[in-house]
Amino acid sequence: MTTGTLVCPRCGRTEPVGTRCGCCPQCGGPKSASALRCHTCAWPGRALKPTTRQAEIDLADPVSPIPRRRRIRFRVYCFSCGRASEVDVAPRRVDRCDVCGGAMLVEVADTD
Repeated sequence: MTTGTLVCPRCGRTEPVGTRCGCCPQCGGPKSASALRCHTCAWPGRALKPTTRQAEIDLADPVSPIPRRRRIRFRVYCFSCGRASEVDVAPRRVDRCDVCGGAMLVEVADTD
């Protein structure tokens, strides 16, 4: 087994014996280990994608609380006698009052 370095005929870099040079076979430019060619030769006319770095999060800063979604409730009440009940879902069809037979109305209830 021989030890030493060889000079790549394409790029001129010295590499240890037994390893492959990391240069493009067409232009001699740098490429990744798994790629066959460099980005410029593989996709001519295409620019490299910009790399973005994630912003550092400072844990000392207080995190603003997530705003809570208001819960909407509906109030069904009798126009004649004033009896009322609260429901989560507005009824599609409102029958007459069970007590007096008056007209029932639906409104958005006050939530605090």
